[in-house]
Amino acid sequence: ILADVRKTGKGFFLLLVGINLALLILATRGAVGFPTPAFRMLHRVLMASELAWVGLGLMLPAGAVRMGLPVIYGLNAAWLALFGGWIAGALDIPILAASATVVLDAGMMGGVLTAMILGHWYLVERGLPIRMLVRAGAAFLGVTLVRLIWAAYWTWRQGPQWARLLTPFRLETVLILQRWVFGLVLPPVFAWMVWKSARVRSTQSATGILYAALVLTWVGEWLGLYLWFYHGLLH
Repeated sequence: ILADVRKTGKGFFLLLVGINLALLILATRGAVGFPTPAFRMLHRVLMASELAWVGLGLMLPAGAVRMGLPVIYGLNAAWLALFGGWIAGALDIPILAASATVVLDAGMMGGVLTAMILGHWYLVERGLPIRMLVRAGAAFLGVTLVRLIWAAYWTWRQGPQWARLLTPFRLETVLILQRWVFGLVLPPVFAWMVWKSARVRSTQSATGILYAALVLTWVGEWLGLYLWFYHGLLH
């Protein structure tokens, strides 16, 4: 949404959707079963649509590729909504809280991955307008700040559950500290550095920082999902 296919070329979007499709395939291979028939059907429709879109995109012009993007975005949004609803029922938590957490997880991981790949695009495509990378950095910074506030709020609400796990010489204590330091506190700092680097047109510096931010964000969000699913710590 933050990049223009007419400027980057269709290859940028084909790569992003291809990565998303690969992750969906991996999720299918590791899944023990879908919670509802509707979820299973939507998952298959999403994978088939992305596969067809990538295949046709290799042959169609950039304008036609751009027209299909809203469909891909809409199907992914529906997937996240159904997943959030299923998690809410499985873990007995409010559906809005579960859905918001799922969306923020997706925003964190997708935002940093998109910004990192976009930063690389400036190294191979000369003349790209810098405003796209600035917008990507600003969007990632905004998501990291909202994610930090959301985590702080739910940590405060679930204080006794957190205190129960924060005991010396326990694995969960180490995971919680890593989750907060690497996954919640440092990403906004790195996102601000990316945004500042992009504003002064230092695309190589921004891309290097995004490498580190990608690792921190993805590790942090996986730790957050583990603590949520296995210990009920919504944050």
